[in-house]
Amino acid sequence: MVWWFGLCRESAEVRRNMREIIEVYGKAIVSIVIAGLLLTMLFCGISDESGNQGIFGIAAKELEWEQEESAPEFHTYRMESGKEPPRFTLSFSGYCAVGHYEAADLIRAEDCEGNGLSVRVTAVRDPEGSEQGTELLFSRPGIYEISVYAVDAGNRKSEGIIKIPVNRG
Repeated sequence: MVWWFGLCRESAEVRRNMREIIEVYGKAIVSIVIAGLLLTMLFCGISDESGNQGIFGIAAKELEWEQEESAPEFHTYRMESGKEPPRFTLSFSGYCAVGHYEAADLIRAEDCEGNGLSVRVTAVRDPEGSEQGTELLFSRPGIYEISVYAVDAGNRKSEGIIKIPVNRG
């Protein structure tokens, strides 16, 4: 019988503790439960006229429709991005003589369809590796490094370094 009174005393303590918890945290617990129910209804409980359930289902259906609309643009993008950037070739064979040259006399750039492009010289390095601006002035024999740049009609860019051997003329 003693154990029965101890159990009753413990259950009264538990009830008092629970009452204190509900008084202190009750509003927060009720708010969390209500917010959870509202979110559940929002994400799962609504449907559109096509039968799509929840916000995510409705949004996914709208995005599918939008992607179908832009399929031709995506195809064009894919075709254009698959094209090669401009490429550089030398306009001569062998070597150059000491002297002054124009970029078009030495270097050609072509787009993927073989159309000629203008070449912009961004730097010239002499045989010792010193940068000497953008003018193609070969003052002494050696191998000059020419940094070049070209852009085609599709805005594809190429940069490169062309090595040009120079001998006394």
